[in-house]
This record gives sequence, C-alpha cells and structure tokens, in this order.
Amino acid sequence: MPENKSTGYEYDAGEVSGEKLSKKINEQEAYLRKLDTYQRQLEEKRRTETDKKNLKALKKIIEDEYKERIKNQEKLFELRQKQIEEEKDTEKKLDLQLALEKEKQEAEARQRAKEAADNNAKQLEEAGSKVNKLLLSGTNSLKNTLESIMKSFIESQEAMNYGLIGTGRNLKEITDGLGGALGGTGLVKQENVYKNLSNLINQGILYNVEQRAFLQTMADDLGGVFDVTSGSLTRLINLQRQDLTANRMAIQSSLKEFLNQNYETSQYIKEGFQGVSDALFEAQAIMTSDSAMRLEATVQQWLGSLSSVGMSQQTVNRLAQAIGELGSGNLNALNSSSMQNLLVMGAARSGLSYADLLMEGVSGEAADALMKGIVSYMTEIGKTSGNVVRSEYARVFGLNVSDLVAASQVANPTQNGIIGDDINKLLSKFDNYVSTSQQFDNVLANFIYN
Repeated sequence: MPENKSTGYEYDAGEVSGEKLSKKINEQEAYLRKLDTYQRQLEEKRRTETDKKNLKALKKIIEDEYKERIKNQEKLFELRQKQIEEEKDTEKKLDLQLALEKEKQEAEARQRAKEAADNNAKQLEEAGSKVNKLLLSGTNSLKNTLESIMKSFIESQEAMNYGLIGTGRNLKEITDGLGGALGGTGLVKQENVYKNLSNLINQGILYNVEQRAFLQTMADDLGGVFDVTSGSLTRLINLQRQDLTANRMAIQSSLKEFLNQNYETSQYIKEGFQGVSDALFEAQAIMTSDSAMRLEATVQQWLGSLSSVGMSQQTVNRLAQAIGELGSGNLNALNSSSMQNLLVMGAARSGLSYADLLMEGVSGEAADALMKGIVSYMTEIGKTSGNVVRSEYARVFGLNVSDLVAASQVANPTQNGIIGDDINKLLSKFDNYVSTSQQFDNVLANFIYN
C-alpha cells in the first residue's frame, strides 16, 4: 500500500526576504508539484483497486494529501504576497499580482470540484463501480468503445500533426495539455473536444486552438448555434491577434438570458445574432478588442430587444449594417442606404455629432446613445396621426409601420448591460446548465477515453 509522504515546510512567510524568499517560493512550488504527482498516482491506483480494505486506506491517504496540499498552497500564497510587497518595480509588481490572483482562482476552482465530489460521493462510487465492472468484465461493449476511440484518434493524428507544421507544436503536446486540464471535469466529454480540435486544426485554425475546441464543445452540448469558426469572428481574431471566442460566446449567452427574462423569447439568437455580428465587423476591425466587444454587446442587446418585440429581421439587419458602415466611416455605402436618415436623426436627438461618429468611429457608449435616439424618434413617428402620413414617414427612413410599433414597446435595454463575461464566469454559468447525472456520465466517458 502507498504511504502518506507529506512532510511540508514549517516556516513563517514574514521571516524571509530577498533571495531567500525567491528560494523558498521555488522550494514550495517544487513541493506542490511533488504532491500533485503523488496525488495522481494515488488516484490512478484507487481507480483500479478492488480490495475494499486497501481502497478504504487509499481514500484516507488521498484525503490527507489533499489537506496537505491546501495547507502548503496557502503558504505559497503568503510567500507570493510577501514578494509583491517587496517588489519596487510597478510593472513587475502588477505581473506578480495578476499571477497570484490567477493561482488563487485555480485553487478555488480545485476546491469547488473537490466539494462537489464529496457532496455526491454516492454517485461517484456508482460511477466508479460502473468503470470497474467494465474494466474487469472485459465486455464487448467496452472493447468496441475503446476500439472506436482509438480508430478515430489514429485516423486524425497524422493530419493534425501536418496541420500544426511550422508552429513549433505537436499533437502530443496539445493533447497532453488538454488531458491534464479536462481529466477531472465532468462538464464535457474529452472525445468531443478532440473531435472539435481535429476539425479546427484541419481548417488551419491554430491560434488558442485548445480553448476554442473546448468552447465549441460546450456550445454543441447546449444545443446552441454558436460557431467558433464563423467568418467574422475568425477574421476579427486574426486582425486583433487576441482570441475573442469566449467574449462573443459570453455575449450570446448573456443576451439569451436577458431576452428570456424580459421578453420570454430568444429566437433572435438563432435568427439574427450572427448576421448582426457580421454587419459590425468593419467597425470592430479598427477598434481595440475590448472596445469592439463593448460595441457588439450594446448593439446586440438593442437589436435583440427590438427583434423580440416584433421588429422585422430585415430592418434589424439593415440597421446593424448601417451602424457598421457608420463606425468604419464608409460614407459611400451610407449615402446609398435608406437608414442614413434614421442614423442622422437618432444622433441629433441624442446630442451626438454624426460627423464625429463618421470620423472617429462608434464606441459602445456612443452606440447606446445612438440607439436611444433612434428608438425615441421611431416612437415619435409612430404616434403621428393618420395611417398614410405614418406610412410615408416610415418609408422615408427605410422602415415598416410595424417597426414603429415595435420601437414603442422597448424601454432602455442597456440598463441591465450584457458586456461579455470572462472565461471563468462563463464556465461557472455552464456548470449550472449541466445536470449532475450528465456530469457523472461525462466523468465515466472521460475515464474510459483516457
């Protein structure tokens, strides 16, 4: 039987400084890596152990090792905080603070996963029992499953390695990293992530490919319409040299929630979201990544709201196209658009300079003010006496009478903004959508896959 190898270090973070502090940090990091390695060995042995007495002893050792790791992780945090306090260079201090915050978030995620496992111990045992039965019985079902996995992986391996040529990376490096990151999660099936990984690499999409494959798998499992390879998103990532996949997926997820809460319909996500994103591309191309996402979140929420109360999709698309042309300064396109008059009047009503918007672009804040002005003006037109006069006004601005009615039913949707969440918040939301039973099914599938 394995033994409890934990020894730890006994010292006070306040007693060390300078080079001694750096040395202690390195020692503590090395010790944590040692604990992690030993924990993985114990978990592997626990998965295959069949003797009940040995299994009970193993569980006790694993629990002790886990407590030891928490204690020493806290010691490392104390040391890193001491290092931050001693650092004089502002930029280095900021880097250290960011690194510490990231480590704390990872530790919290690990703790949450452990607590979830403890709270569902019975279900975990049932899942483990299923695994053991499969492994011990040697059934045709397991044999066929493994053969199918291996066949699929081997067939794609050569093409994927070729797809990575010139990047300095290889498939083993990527899959090892994914295996380590996904091994303990029940959110998704690893096999599906690898299929999406293969698809992306074969398309030549390599930048941050692991996260994009994971996010696509999340979207697929939720039955959504999100596509990490959509033309405008891929082009925007290439232009910005920053992966915005999580940002756009968070905008879509938050918008769906907002529309369901306020209008009890989110058809817009399937019918209009992608078209509006594409229409804004030229404006976003000349913005910073953060500004580009704020513009998109603002416009999507306004147009999603208008669509949800009955504005025609044609009008939504033409309005999004006009905002994109305004933001990129495409005066020629605007001059031939029936929406130009509406933009001019909306800007004037909100106190914005139409010329400045053309010259300087449309920020998220400006888009919000512009849409408020447009909706206000449309509502006013809708109150005009006489059907013929109202219809003629609508025609001048490239609208339908029904669009005017829709505008009158929308308040200010950005009072509950949907600016994209970061990846950690997105994962937290996803965790709420996946049932406990599905998570355990995924854990079982991932165990077999590994």
